[in-house]
Amino acid sequence: MTTAERITATINAIRSLCGVGICFYDLNTFFHYGKLGEQNNRGHYCEFCRSVRLLEGGRAACDHSDREEAQALAQNYRTPFFFRCHMGLCELVLPLRKEDEVIGLVFVGQCRLREEDATPELRRRAARLGGSPDSFERLYRSLPLLDRDTLLDVGTVLMQYFEALIELEGKDWLRQIASTADANPMEQIAVFIRMKYMSPITPRSICARYHLTASYAAREFKKHTGQTMVEYIHRVRVENAARLLTSSALPIESIALNVGFGDANYFSRVFKHLTGLSPEKYRLQKG
Repeated sequence: MTTAERITATINAIRSLCGVGICFYDLNTFFHYGKLGEQNNRGHYCEFCRSVRLLEGGRAACDHSDREEAQALAQNYRTPFFFRCHMGLCELVLPLRKEDEVIGLVFVGQCRLREEDATPELRRRAARLGGSPDSFERLYRSLPLLDRDTLLDVGTVLMQYFEALIELEGKDWLRQIASTADANPMEQIAVFIRMKYMSPITPRSICARYHLTASYAAREFKKHTGQTMVEYIHRVRVENAARLLTSSALPIESIALNVGFGDANYFSRVFKHLTGLSPEKYRLQKG
């Protein structure tokens, strides 16, 4: 079995198990994927994506979104990141690297997310391409309904698989996600927040995960960390945003999305509250 055949078999198995769309780009033939592999891996050829490509200018817009916009962002991210395609759908993108070179991209998504409704935006974008907003809304509603945690879990498995193929070392984040915290449940929660800050986590969802009452968790977490859960979540997200602001030229909107804020304006308000500077001014002064 060739490398391309193994990749295709793995992607198809994960897609079948999870119901998530997966699309792989071998950017410089490192994996010898070729046309046969691309044809067998039809992650971006669900009915929604296929219909977009049939519109005038749709294929060019899809190619520009995937091969230029997402690839440009991948140069700045060392780990999986969220990306909105030109139709407004949110996907997880895995930048595959050999040393400092991005040699492949994996898109995980082509779905609806439980935390958001992309209908208004995709209706506008469908009309702009000359398509029927009602038809594309129906196609959107037929996509599988998943959540960001599922995409991140699939991304973790795929990153581990591709890193084994590339034989890279030094990415500790996968081991950190799988590691366990100490016996203190509040420290377990703190570790969980640091690992899952990209997801739409809330004190309520965390309490449900650890089977704790809200009052007990609030009291004990404040005692353990000196902060409320919301404050801790915001601090972790802002710290990661600050790192991206000073180490890359990524757009503010992309950074906000990838540190767990669905709204860039809200992100800016929280960031300024914690740092005293807007994201733009922080980048200018600290970068």
